[in-house]
Amino acid sequence: MPSEPRRDTFTVSGSVPPEAAPDVSAPVTGSYGDAVPGAARPPEPADLDPQPTAPLPGHPLLVYSLLRLALLVLLTVVLALFMPLIVAALFAVILQLPLAWFLLGRFRQRANESLARSAGRRRAERERLRRSLEG
Repeated sequence: MPSEPRRDTFTVSGSVPPEAAPDVSAPVTGSYGDAVPGAARPPEPADLDPQPTAPLPGHPLLVYSLLRLALLVLLTVVLALFMPLIVAALFAVILQLPLAWFLLGRFRQRANESLARSAGRRRAERERLRRSLEG
């Protein structure tokens, strides 16, 4: 099987005289922006977003999800006292929907706000990257 060229490299057809070829063994000096005019600098550590994006203990969406699951389990246990377990679980799924809407409204609102903030941060970062790529 013939080997294909790597996609992250390129080849130049024709020959380049040795005196015209750049010296790749020399260390690169200067700042990042000096290497390519108009190039964007990499973000400084202070520019990076300190907010984690993964759900952590106490993250509003995680808290809301766990509370809904706890409500489902609680309803299933209570209903299982009066009917078979599978029927109780099915009724619990149906009953927890409106109950969660009314009982956990404050937690749902916090989760929505947290998701909106995350989406705003991602949108702003995407726009910042788009502007830096445009020049």
